[in-house]
This record gives sequence, C-alpha cells and structure tokens, in this order.
Amino acid sequence: MALRGSGILGNPDILYDSIYAAKVGEETVVGLQQKFLFMLNLLQGADVRPTSQAQEAIAALQKTLEATAQRWQSLR
Repeated sequence: MALRGSGILGNPDILYDSIYAAKVGEETVVGLQQKFLFMLNLLQGADVRPTSQAQEAIAALQKTLEATAQRWQSLR
C-alpha cells in the first residue's frame, strides 16, 4: 500500500494541480501516474517545443519510474 500511494479512483484532477519532485524511495505509483499525466497535459497544451526544464523533468520522472519498478519487483 505504501508503494501504491493514495488516490481517488476515477477522479484524477490534473488540470488544476501541481507536481513536485519526491525522493525515489518515497515516490508512489499513484504519485508517478499523476506526475506523468500532469506533464502530458502540459506538453500537449503548449504551442512550442518543450523547454529544457520540461525535458529534464520528464527524464527525472522516467528514472524515478525505473527505480519504483525495481522497488515493486523486490516486493514480489
């Protein structure tokens, strides 16, 4: 449950929210999902190429996803 995180099923309000970096060992699956959805919405709504900061944020999210997947594998 700690790895899953908490979230409201069927109510992912990503439009009026924000995201923040979490330590890899403290990130949850729900938290990662919300962050990826937030960035997807942000990037799709822009009329310009992603900034270097947005690109760095996506790269950091991908690394965190890999680490979270490894944490999940260790629990199996």
